[in-house]
Amino acid sequence: MAGPDIFSAKETGGSREAYLAVPITLMVIAAIFVAIRLSSNFKTFGKLLFDDYVAAIAVVLFAATYALSDIGLAEYSQMEYSDPETSTITSATVYDRSVALFVLSAVSTITSKAPILFIYIRLFGSQRWLRWCSYGTLLVLTIPQLASVIAVSAVCGKHGNDPSMDCLELWDEAWVACGALSLAVDVVILLSPIPVILQLKLPVRKRLGLALVFASGIL
Repeated sequence: MAGPDIFSAKETGGSREAYLAVPITLMVIAAIFVAIRLSSNFKTFGKLLFDDYVAAIAVVLFAATYALSDIGLAEYSQMEYSDPETSTITSATVYDRSVALFVLSAVSTITSKAPILFIYIRLFGSQRWLRWCSYGTLLVLTIPQLASVIAVSAVCGKHGNDPSMDCLELWDEAWVACGALSLAVDVVILLSPIPVILQLKLPVRKRLGLALVFASGIL
């Protein structure tokens, strides 16, 4: 899971504008593609499918994730450069925000990748191995992410006004583990439909083009 780090921009000297430029650009692109998808499916089926709603929710969650990240970055900066006796932002506030950011990012990751797997199931359902591969990938994506959310919420929710080392260590480990899992799922999403596409009775150029279209889904 490629979640935002609320500390990185300040520590590397980056500006707020530069920090927000990439996610805003990606959100606009994602919103355009989802809008095209919703319009196309509505014209084709006369209604929106389940995974269409999931894709729309993913865009909203993606925007909310980076909005929360920006808030967290501002609070962290205020805490670092304000008088501790007068500042209303404490370390507990920052880490509470970080836990909320982790939860939101995990759910956003699930909802952004699940629609692609649902498309594979719908389009390539006759291929038994690919159908089960898609279901399996969906489970591997969802269960560990939700388990991490529950674990982080349970451990970090007990710290009161002072984040414990158990919370901080679990939070760091969960980010790394979920990021690695998200990358592995991206690889599966990228590679799984290619064997089926290459077997289609189409000119090589069209088969390669179709493979690239599905490969772009991980973006």
